[in-house]
Amino acid sequence: MKDHEGKIKNSAKKVIQTSDGPRFIDNLLNGVAREIKSGYLALNSDIKKQIIRDLLILKAQIQGIDKIEWHILGGIDDKVIEFARNEMMTRSISTELFKFII
Repeated sequence: MKDHEGKIKNSAKKVIQTSDGPRFIDNLLNGVAREIKSGYLALNSDIKKQIIRDLLILKAQIQGIDKIEWHILGGIDDKVIEFARNEMMTRSISTELFKFII
């Protein structure tokens, strides 16, 4: 994406404050936040925290973010997907707004 002078805009890592603490997003462009996960993704407390913070961002539409994609490059534990789906249901967030791209 370019600015009015034709220079490339920085759409790299952003820090977004949530009610649960800061969330570091790998890429934010046109209302879509993208998280890149390389290596196998297992469910642990850090991943749970990231998912919850992402859902808080979506619920409040912080900084105009209306969709979040996690790009998974090394495989994913089904427990991660299950946790995210359960949290989305609890918070009434559509599965169209938070996706794992595998």
